[in-house]
Amino acid sequence: MVYKIPLIKSYIVVTLAFYTALNFINVDKIIAHNNINMYFKTGKLDEPFH
Repeated sequence: MVYKIPLIKSYIVVTLAFYTALNFINVDKIIAHNNINMYFKTGKLDEPFH
């Protein structure tokens, strides 16, 4: 017996899982940490983004 899973439902589940994971990972903290490390290595800031 072969079960058919609708493709759109799979996309929705994967999208919601990815969105939830991004919220829990705290991307801003990772970016800030990397920017601080880059500053200590090079002594330069990403000024064009200010």
